Amino acid sequence: MEPHWTTIGMFWATVIVSLVTVTATVINYLLFRSQTDPEVIVYTKHDLKRSTMITLVIKNIGKAVAYDIEFDFSEKIPKNAYGWEEIKKEDIKWMDSGPLIRGIPSLPPGGTRELNWGQYVGLRSVIGDRSILVTAKYEAKKLLSLNPVICETESKIDIESYAETVAHDDNEAKRIREELSKIDETLKQLGSRNQAFMVDFIEKSDAQSKH
Repeated sequence: MEPHWTTIGMFWATVIVSLVTVTATVINYLLFRSQTDPEVIVYTKHDLKRSTMITLVIKNIGKAVAYDIEFDFSEKIPKNAYGWEEIKKEDIKWMDSGPLIRGIPSLPPGGTRELNWGQYVGLRSVIGDRSILVTAKYEAKKLLSLNPVICETESKIDIESYAETVAHDDNEAKRIREELSKIDETLKQLGSRNQAFMVDFIEKSDAQSKH
């Protein structure tokens, strides 16, 4: 006996409704997780108060506290890469301390850690046009769970994207060098004048003591 078309239609309608229900449940769960889980990212930022300085920022952009945060890197990260000239290989300093190396016990929603990283030319001479993958691993505590949930977030940091931006302003760097040179010259002049004054003062004092 052939199945009735109505029965077949009802069967497929039930399957479709079930799939829609499961999909809606998954979406709602993911939305709930996004509103209750921490999310720790790492990114670079141009410091507007220090025109050529680039910093590294660790931030929890999620909605809950992140605990026991640790970081892994696809390659070593330089530190204190300052200057307007390329850094020689033997002079490169690698990050060996601080929150990216030691980790962070806890970071609340919106919490940050900001590190001075360097300047464009110095960083570019070490990293080149590569991106460094930073993986943050941390725990999230749930109200209905005895064990913490392990979370992981991947971020990419680079320096090449700052080319031709305010952070890579050669004119600004030149102006700063010129200002520093003027300050250095002024200090040298003040030093020489003070020394001449002291010599003259000592000579006059010696002459008066003899009389």
